[in-house]
Amino acid sequence: MDLPFLLLLVLGGAVAAGLAWWQHHQKAKRREALFALAKRYGLTYTRVDAIGVGSLPFRFLRRGDDRGVENVITGTLDGRPVALFDLWVMHETRDSKGHRSRRYEHFTCGTAIVDDAWWPGMTLKPESALTRIGGAVGMRDLQFESDDFNRSWHVTCRDQRLAYAFVDARMMQWLLMAGTEFRFDVFGSHVLAICDRLEPSSWLTLHHALAQFVERIPPVARELYPLPD
Repeated sequence: MDLPFLLLLVLGGAVAAGLAWWQHHQKAKRREALFALAKRYGLTYTRVDAIGVGSLPFRFLRRGDDRGVENVITGTLDGRPVALFDLWVMHETRDSKGHRSRRYEHFTCGTAIVDDAWWPGMTLKPESALTRIGGAVGMRDLQFESDDFNRSWHVTCRDQRLAYAFVDARMMQWLLMAGTEFRFDVFGSHVLAICDRLEPSSWLTLHHALAQFVERIPPVARELYPLPD
């Protein structure tokens, strides 16, 4: 083995080791910051998904070829239940020669329970190039009375009656004010709020957005889909 090749091997190993150390260091810093956040507000932090939020019945939590829930914060804040967590998703592909490559997505999520209703699946997410393409190939985006809302938000639902009862004028106004940072999924008695991975200092913005979303669910949407006996 010649010297230049040996040096390249050593350099490559050093770079890989440095990258692994940096990733470990960043994860440790994130865990420490989230633990401190939970302690400050009297909440509970766990590194792993001890309460099973990753098992909630949302398709979003099944995406990718592999996935995991970590950094879970739970408890009660200002009289409202808190359930926030990190979600990582791995997508694996192979090229024509069989070489594998992996791509990762990272999200911060929050979930809430509505104890007096049971809804079919519904998704409300900001309009994007991907959702417009989906609409063009048959993934129907429901249309509402507000053109501004239709341009900004993409709504799909298993039952159109739910969507039109759920997304009333008050909900549309709030979603337009909330901007395009969050996505909301509804299924059964659960609501899931999703955004790109947040810095620990911004985690409570997701909790507050989820709480405000739940508060604006119209009574008729609950009455049309009561919790089964």
